[in-house]
Amino acid sequence: FLLCIVCNTLMSAQWTGPTFHVFGVPMELQNVLRDFLYVKDAVAMVLHLFDCGATGLYNIGSGRAETWNALATAAFEALGKPVNIRYIDMPESLRDRYQYYTCTEIDKLRAAGYTAEVGSLKDSIRDMICNYLIPGKYLGD
Repeated sequence: FLLCIVCNTLMSAQWTGPTFHVFGVPMELQNVLRDFLYVKDAVAMVLHLFDCGATGLYNIGSGRAETWNALATAAFEALGKPVNIRYIDMPESLRDRYQYYTCTEIDKLRAAGYTAEVGSLKDSIRDMICNYLIPGKYLGD
């Protein structure tokens, strides 16, 4: 999911100048928080659980709730572009169904011995954009 958001921002930056579209209005977004997790961290967590022989259900996530504005700002900074966030109305049909807050509880994962630090949102976005999404760069370059 995070990759799709960042890809959309990057692609829009290439053709029309970067604009990040977010549901709501700025004041409403102060209460909209998400647990964004970089796929590298997700894979490391799942591999740890596999390697240690863990069984059962485990939550994986960053354990931090962050704003869409923080995600967008990190993407613009990684692109070296000024922040340009456009707020669009939340569709009426989604207002009562939208999850305004997500934050993963990872205590069980930690109890299973996972001790690695989860990457920050800013560092994860920068890595994704600078090492994987910018045209002409490939894994291992």
